[in-house]
Amino acid sequence: MVGTLWYWLFWALLRDVGGRNAHFIALVPTYVFAILSAFILYRKLVFRVEGHTVRDLLRFSTVYITTFLANIPLMWLMKDRLGFHPMVAQVLNTGVVTVASFVFHKRFSFKRTADERGE
Repeated sequence: MVGTLWYWLFWALLRDVGGRNAHFIALVPTYVFAILSAFILYRKLVFRVEGHTVRDLLRFSTVYITTFLANIPLMWLMKDRLGFHPMVAQVLNTGVVTVASFVFHKRFSFKRTADERGE
């Protein structure tokens, strides 16, 4: 949801400059701000982990970059081929990306060994 709000903000700011491609241009700053804000929220509220901040951020960023790369053809498909408004397309894309990213973050970004969990 936070990522979608970032997208709406950047799309609104860039639509006059980006013209009919503003929806694509808005994805870049959206992902930078979404990665940083989501990393903090996931780390503190969702997975409640400590330590390994740099490792976690690198892994987290890898997952987000992967979902960013998936979002580009999804946006193209939904907007340019299926005719969805960019806002609707991004909301739907966010749902798909959210489920996939949660699984990858749980099993990769914030994964802890039994020793790291204190077991």
